[in-house]
Amino acid sequence: MRILLTTALAASAALFASAPSHASVVQAEYFVGTDPGAGLGTAIPLTVAADSTAIDLPNVILPAGKPAGTYTVGVRVKDSAGRWSNPLLRRYTIYAANFGVHSPSDPSGALAKHLIAAEYFVGADPGAGLGNALAITENGFTAESATINPLAAGQVPGTYQVGLRFKDSTGHWGNPIFRRTTISSASLVSDTVASLPTDGGIPVEAPTAQSYFIGLNGGFRCGDTFRISIGGEQLELPARPFETAEAFMSRLALAINSDPHLSSLAGAVVYDGSSRVLVTATQNGWQPSNWVTVSTNLNAGLRSTGSIGSEARKIVAAEYFVGLPPMPGTGAPITVDTNAANTCSFDTATVPITMFRGGSHPVGVRFKNAAGQWGQPIIRGFTSYVLFGDTDSTAPQIQLNGPAILELPYGAGFTDPGWTATDNIDGNLTSGVVVTGTVKTQIPGSYVLTYQVSDLAGNLGKATRTVKVVDVEAPAIEGAQTLVYNTPPATTDLFAGLRAVDGQFGDLSYRLKLISSTVDWFTPGSYSAVFQVADPMGNTTTLTRTITLGEQGVFYPGFASWITERGASVGATRVQMDPDADPDFDGRKNSAEWMADTDPFNRWSNLAMTYSRSATTEDMQWSAQKRIAYRLETSVNLVSWQQSGDPILLNESCTLKLEVPRNDQLKRQFFRINAAPRQPILEVPPQP
Repeated sequence: MRILLTTALAASAALFASAPSHASVVQAEYFVGTDPGAGLGTAIPLTVAADSTAIDLPNVILPAGKPAGTYTVGVRVKDSAGRWSNPLLRRYTIYAANFGVHSPSDPSGALAKHLIAAEYFVGADPGAGLGNALAITENGFTAESATINPLAAGQVPGTYQVGLRFKDSTGHWGNPIFRRTTISSASLVSDTVASLPTDGGIPVEAPTAQSYFIGLNGGFRCGDTFRISIGGEQLELPARPFETAEAFMSRLALAINSDPHLSSLAGAVVYDGSSRVLVTATQNGWQPSNWVTVSTNLNAGLRSTGSIGSEARKIVAAEYFVGLPPMPGTGAPITVDTNAANTCSFDTATVPITMFRGGSHPVGVRFKNAAGQWGQPIIRGFTSYVLFGDTDSTAPQIQLNGPAILELPYGAGFTDPGWTATDNIDGNLTSGVVVTGTVKTQIPGSYVLTYQVSDLAGNLGKATRTVKVVDVEAPAIEGAQTLVYNTPPATTDLFAGLRAVDGQFGDLSYRLKLISSTVDWFTPGSYSAVFQVADPMGNTTTLTRTITLGEQGVFYPGFASWITERGASVGATRVQMDPDADPDFDGRKNSAEWMADTDPFNRWSNLAMTYSRSATTEDMQWSAQKRIAYRLETSVNLVSWQQSGDPILLNESCTLKLEVPRNDQLKRQFFRINAAPRQPILEVPPQP
């Protein structure tokens, strides 16, 4: 018996496949087995609707007479511009004739009886004798039925179970034999129609780089240390006293751009001016999922995915190797069909196994795209067996010329001192050593070179060398080491006027940090502040700054001297230093910034409060200055305000947080912070 199970690619005339609105489908074809190429398959008659934008694909009856087996069937369509779609592939199976069905024995155990009837059913078993009758040809105690197509053309698309059974001359029916087949909906063909190009050619995707964002995780605390990693390179940046969150994020972007390790991986790092640093990879394409990681006080995420572009992804070369993966491009070349774009086919590559002795040997194949990138090798293997003698299990030895740990000065050239490799059986293997790793003498750090070689039995030898690119020059801290104030200073920023520079890494001012300070801005005397800076190689410089406050230097500066000194540091004009001017466009006049001791030329430095609410408290937080006293004021109508509690003074931290018990009896309640100098104001005329 043989059952020909037909996979119908369209179940009924009611199913249509749609074309793009500007390209009608004019031709369709199918093929069985190997794709003969677009336009070379068996034509499928089409009924094209009047609007030429839809097709009615009839049932495809696959050819009979093929040997038993599983076959691939492909269907594709062509539009009015002459463009063929990709084929839609399905499979069907032909089952062999003569299943060798024998009649069942009768209950008494007598000899098997002749087969006299057969039937089949689709889906649920209706019971013996209730199926669709089949004509059979008897041959002794076996029989075969006529070829059948049990699936009518009107069947709903889906997978069906087909059962077949026989009856012998005593009236006993045997157990059914089951097979399955599938009808696929013609609506699936719309997938291939939709894949037709819509612009007269295949759209080309431009290369793009992957980008991330880094932001603050919750409130900014200026006593914290923040850590980030980009491509495995680390950066640690402590916040400075009285530094705003915005100023810190701007300094973080500068730090990434100035670090030679990080800037080689991430280009165009910018601060967006509000809350995030945007990091873009220097190379197009995808980066590992952990390419950017941050400490818990920061958050990071993917901003946009990357791609090397559709043209750059095309496969243009292939190679194979036996044993260790050599440097990309140095394996045995394989001729590939470069017209296959993103897929690749190549002729059989003969591996010279007679060159290798008994043992296990890996075989690798890798491919290169048009962007010049080699993919990871696909590794398979074979084993050669030793017929006589012992198996070689001794690995070859690699002897490095020169020391295993080398030190090079920053910027010097590097030439590998070399190596030799020998094996107890195969002898000199020096030329077969594969070296991985690179040394970047323009970026100080430790680099590991790995040397590997395998003998003809597949035994692996390995050695490593560490090359340290050394920077011994410590950075310098520039700026006045002694400050004397006989009049109140315009700022209590201890970093004012300091700059850190390095011969290899340039401006390192962003890395300056305050180690300790004894300054009391309210008491005359001599104090010290200790600063430190370390370059990316860990070379450290420390500076102690002496700050002396005279009897009048502890007062709060008058507006004229305050704005003159502030403006001189940034080259401000007279108009910009007017009391009613707002040179940093933060919505606060110079006179208001003077009363709050904030920087009138830095839009991120201002008195601004953040508010949140818990189950029991009203929580307020703001960046504060030591020379200012703060008072909380409340109101229920935004007209009359009342002071609440004692003045709030800053002593140790740079951020003030105030928790006020909730009063749920009030329908409305408003809060504001009033700022005023803690010391009397001493007006000193500006010096000429």
